Amino acid sequence: MDPAEDLVALRSRVSALVEQESGLLNQAFELSRAGGDRRGVDALFAQVQAIQVERGALKKRIGEVLGTQRLHMASEVWRPGVYDYRPAGGGDSVRVRVTADALGLQAAMPDRREPVRLETLNGMFDGPLAVDT
Repeated sequence: MDPAEDLVALRSRVSALVEQESGLLNQAFELSRAGGDRRGVDALFAQVQAIQVERGALKKRIGEVLGTQRLHMASEVWRPGVYDYRPAGGGDSVRVRVTADALGLQAAMPDRREPVRLETLNGMFDGPLAVDT
């Protein structure tokens, strides 16, 4: 398979998993809020964890396919570290630190007080320039 086609397929799968994870989290929230079955909520969270594991493996595979290409969409960043972030609308790139928290990766942006979830950023990441261990 052509690496570009492989990359498209991997990105599509990651997007589908993100959508599926979001739906399951919404179901778990609604079930929990309604005072529903605790086992049902636990089962939904187990499915979410399995999706997160698969998504992490896909992100690593995307990194391998990209090889020397260093520009990544936010969904492809899987390793904490220092990156240059370039907003989708253009403009100058800024240096950001990507860290892991309980719900995933977040970026400390120079113009924001609180870290931002990577899923909310539409630009491209160049790096990692340095890796946090």
